[in-house]
Amino acid sequence: MSLEKIVNLAYKAHLGTDSIKEKTVGFGGYGFVFRDLSNTHLSFVTSELSSNFCSISSYHRLKKGKDVSSRRLIIYDDYDDIVFGGFLKTFFPSLIFRGDEVLFEVWLFVITPKDQRFPAIFYYGQSGLSLGGGDFIDLNKIFSTNVSSIINFTPFDFLPKDLELLIEALEYALTKRPLSDFYGIYDHDMGRTLMGVKKGKLFIEEV
Repeated sequence: MSLEKIVNLAYKAHLGTDSIKEKTVGFGGYGFVFRDLSNTHLSFVTSELSSNFCSISSYHRLKKGKDVSSRRLIIYDDYDDIVFGGFLKTFFPSLIFRGDEVLFEVWLFVITPKDQRFPAIFYYGQSGLSLGGGDFIDLNKIFSTNVSSIINFTPFDFLPKDLELLIEALEYALTKRPLSDFYGIYDHDMGRTLMGVKKGKLFIEEV
């Protein structure tokens, strides 16, 4: 599948046409196309050169008025975060939930209501639920041809208010899918944590 086809699918989701088969979903004028990083033949579907541009976990805690100190960010107990693993499991039944400081990660292509187009990584890692991406210099290293006519934006240029809109659209879009059970072991500096959804209920256990 070409990048152009990915973009066309994102536009359909952006206009309101979702597809579990094509791994697409949209909300509020945003369109998202998801791909499994561990199960793809597409060379541009990669987390290489990706850097964190948004901690969704911090956003959740700020909305709840919680402490977002550096100490708080390494305590992995936020149920608001891991629930999205269950929605991703619906898209990707074979998605692997385990890793060294990464519970899951998927690639996505985004189109915003302003027609901003860019790839990103949606993952659960050291800072909890997060989004990663690249600047134009990094993207030119990943893509073999000039893609400036397709990818016209880097998420590092988002204003804070627009970043909040992106987070909310992504979360609302994913919650349109059924919640699937999953579990995975998250290895981190403080130990090992078993996380997941069982019979529709979230659980987090130290192991």
